Amino acid sequence: MSPLMNKPDTKNRRRSLRRNLPRAEKLLWNRLRNQKLNGLRFRRQYGVLNYVVDFYCPQYKLAIEIIGDVHGFKSRLKSDLLRRKSIESLGIKMLFYTNMQVKEEMNGLLHDILSNLPLTPSFIRRGKRTSKP
Repeated sequence: MSPLMNKPDTKNRRRSLRRNLPRAEKLLWNRLRNQKLNGLRFRRQYGVLNYVVDFYCPQYKLAIEIIGDVHGFKSRLKSDLLRRKSIESLGIKMLFYTNMQVKEEMNGLLHDILSNLPLTPSFIRRGKRTSKP
């Protein structure tokens, strides 16, 4: 594991976040965990630099963030943008979904996640791209 990922000084924070998942994150985690989404391995509350992303697929360097009400505050906009730029500078693609999308549009959201994966020969060969989420 890279020294930029899951830094020891964020361990307690990541653990606390995993224990106290908001409802939308629980719903999505139930669809991602145990490789339920086309065999992809996701981790929840994963440390990247000094930040914690909600879900992360290391194989494809894909981070998923569920945007709750707190992110709508103007005071958070600047720090959220800096966070996003820092994470994306590592070659990690970030996807953002709202709590409402998770609760009301789960199948569409899962299809969107799959459509944002790079088309690699091994991924196509396994037929994963056409599977139902």
